[in-house]
Amino acid sequence: GRLLVLKLNTDEHPEVASRMGIRGIPAFVVYVHGREVARRGGLMPRPELERWVMEAQGSSAGARM
Repeated sequence: GRLLVLKLNTDEHPEVASRMGIRGIPAFVVYVHGREVARRGGLMPRPELERWVMEAQGSSAGARM
């Protein structure tokens, strides 16, 4: 599969962060087929982040973690 990673500078674009409901940084949001399936905030060690993304991609139709 493919994974697209984007970074948003919330200081430069606070309106986008507000629209997306970002309240703290870092914030991670996973979308599958344009639908949010998982959201998490806070630092994560790389292995944990990779595991979380893989689990989120395999989550059922639109379930939020």
